[in-house]
Amino acid sequence: MCIYNFLIIISFLFSGTVQHPQKTGTKPFKPQTIIFNFEDLCYIKKEINPGNPDYIRAYQNLINRAEGLLDVEPYSVVHKTKIPASGDIHDYYSIGTYWWPDTTKEDGLPYIRRDGITNPEVVSDATDKSRRGKTVNAIETLCLASYYSENEIYAKKAADFIKTWFINPDTRMNPNINHGQALPGINTGRDIGVIDFSILPECLDHIELIKGSKYWSKKDQKKLNKWLAEFLNWYLTSRIALAESRKPNNHGSYYDYQVAYMSLYLGEEQTTLGILEGAKRRIDWQILIDGRQPEELIRTRSFEYSIVNLNALARLAVIGEKAGVDLWGYQSEQNSNLTKALDFVVGHMDKMGQWPGQQIVEVNYTAKLWPLLVLAHKTFPGKGYDKVIANFPKQEVISHPYFLKLAYR
Repeated sequence: MCIYNFLIIISFLFSGTVQHPQKTGTKPFKPQTIIFNFEDLCYIKKEINPGNPDYIRAYQNLINRAEGLLDVEPYSVVHKTKIPASGDIHDYYSIGTYWWPDTTKEDGLPYIRRDGITNPEVVSDATDKSRRGKTVNAIETLCLASYYSENEIYAKKAADFIKTWFINPDTRMNPNINHGQALPGINTGRDIGVIDFSILPECLDHIELIKGSKYWSKKDQKKLNKWLAEFLNWYLTSRIALAESRKPNNHGSYYDYQVAYMSLYLGEEQTTLGILEGAKRRIDWQILIDGRQPEELIRTRSFEYSIVNLNALARLAVIGEKAGVDLWGYQSEQNSNLTKALDFVVGHMDKMGQWPGQQIVEVNYTAKLWPLLVLAHKTFPGKGYDKVIANFPKQEVISHPYFLKLAYR
């Protein structure tokens, strides 16, 4: 029985039942996902049945979100109200997350830093960061809904969002981040802005899920690849991007993650291998023998940033699995590795009073740690990460965006 017909049968079990348009079917295909394991997605698809209410609930929530996007106009960089210094509205523009107007100055300039405290202006309609996040979220939701429901209406809407942001000449983003995380009154863009697009790799993985759709053609994919190739070239040649690559903390890790993914996606394997070998050096200097990450410990949200950096390194390790470079098992000369860093974080979950750094906001462990622990458990099933995972609140796990992407079994 297909998922679509099955949901008709069980729909009376749920409040707010979703009405599904007639599906048109998709061509048989196997997505070439890099971060997500396609076997996991196949397993989850089979588990959306009467015998697994957790997956049914998560799936229904996914469909509800996808339905809510069908009437949403796709977002574009041309919708912002502030123009970057280039004067080109197609250039992506964001401002520093933790930078605020100086209240002692009439014009608020130059902005001043309040580390760990987000300026609401960052996610306002004036700039692009919020739209960037909404676009990626919409693409991921609709592509995943299309794959699990086999309903083409979601693929069609996903394609609209993709084309608007990346392809259509009137609305697309220029493939650069020259004006990311700018500081009003100080500069027009910073190397730190590169991390704004650390969400792109997983978005591209989701787009793989609609490659069998009539609404996403080979011609469309070719245009997306062209945009991505230009974007990758910017990462490899831009002064701003190269400065980010030299950062010793999570910013450098996320630069590596983005370049490793894009290059592997585009078949530039030598670039991928170079980045992955360089990632070994990151492990060398970022992780101490006891698992501490000193570059993250200096932050005001040091526990959270320790997880953030590990997420980047773990995804590099996943890419390494595809490219034949073992980062999961890599051991530095000082005997440090990824699992020591993860164990250091996990060991302080119920001992935050002993954490050797500041953490000025409360951490949602499920939201931040669950995907990382599932990835680690899959790689090291004997290390006991499953016992930690079992303690997370079930409803939080089911509501996690990765619940329908990382099969925990």
